[in-house]
Amino acid sequence: ATPPGATPASTALPDADVAAMFDQLDIRVGVITSAKPHPESGKLIIETIKVGDDATPDDPGGKPRQILSGIAKYYKPEQLVDRRVAVMCNLKPAKLGGIASNGMILCAKNVDSDQVKLVEPPAD
Repeated sequence: ATPPGATPASTALPDADVAAMFDQLDIRVGVITSAKPHPESGKLIIETIKVGDDATPDDPGGKPRQILSGIAKYYKPEQLVDRRVAVMCNLKPAKLGGIASNGMILCAKNVDSDQVKLVEPPAD
């Protein structure tokens, strides 16, 4: 049986199409330097994440990005600070609850429960 939300094998994309789509992704390891609740939404957390933008030898993390995530049900802001996360960096900027978001942290959801977990890269 196909899990909910999954594509049945008969309608899956050809391998070449899948490879081309993955080539377009800009997924980087980032470090969350700050996190706070959204002032108007109980679902959103505002994170500041260093993903290497404008990195220099003195600051390899570079200029931080502001990213909003709908994970307040699963994490408190203080649980996120200093965590390494996978970040999708080449998305169009979007406003969530009126505040700009410049990327997306990657999470995984267990289909058998209501758990959502950050995709956390291993330490160097």
